[in-house]
Amino acid sequence: MMDETFESDLQNEWVRRYTSSGYRYDRLEELLDTGEPMDPARAVSVLRDRRGKGEEELGLGNRNALENLTTTQSVVVDATAMVIWVAEGPSTLGRYQAIDLARALGRGEGPAAPLDDLPVDPLLYSEEFRDYQEAIEATDHARVMLGRGMPERARWSAQVALALAPDLGELHRLLGDIERELGNRDEAREHYRRYLELELVPGRRREQVRVEGILAELEG
Repeated sequence: MMDETFESDLQNEWVRRYTSSGYRYDRLEELLDTGEPMDPARAVSVLRDRRGKGEEELGLGNRNALENLTTTQSVVVDATAMVIWVAEGPSTLGRYQAIDLARALGRGEGPAAPLDDLPVDPLLYSEEFRDYQEAIEATDHARVMLGRGMPERARWSAQVALALAPDLGELHRLLGDIERELGNRDEAREHYRRYLELELVPGRRREQVRVEGILAELEG
C-alpha cells in the first residue's frame, strides 16, 4: 500500500521488502508513463508484460514480471462504455471475452451491440511456452523426489527441466539443493550463483539472503 498511512505498518513493510510487489509496481509505472493512449488492447498488453524495469529480460515465469504466468484471474473494464473483458486463461495469455455489462445488468435496451474479444497472446501456442510448462512439471517432480530422499532421481528430472528452461531461477535453486545433498559442492555453488543472477531484482529478497548464506557456507 502506497499511502503514507501505511508506512509504519509491519505487514505492509514485509510485503515491500520481501516480495516482488514494489518492483512490479515500478515496472507498471514505467509502462504507464510512456504516453501511449490506454484502450482495452493496451491495458491487456500491460497485463501481459514479461520484462523488468528498463526492458530487462527476465525469462518466463519470473516472479518480478507483471505477467509471471501465475495470475488467477484478470479483467479489463471500460466503465464509460459499460464493457468488461474477462481473461479465459491460463494466466493472462488466453482470449479476453467481451461482455456487455449494460445488457448483463438489465440496463440496456434494444439489440446487443457487437463486441470484439481481445485475442490470445501468441506465446500461448508457442514452443517456448510448451517447453516452460514441461519444465515446471519436471521441476515439481524433482522437488518431490528430493523430499522423499531420492536426490539422484531428483537430479534426473531437474536436468530434463534445465534442458527445456535454462533460465528458470527456481530450478537453479532446486538444483543447488540437489547437488548439495549429493555432496557435489562445486556444482551446487554454480547453480546457487545462477539462481542469484536470475533473481537479482529486488523481489523475494528473503530467499536470496538464504541462498547467499548457503553459498557462504559452501565457500567457507
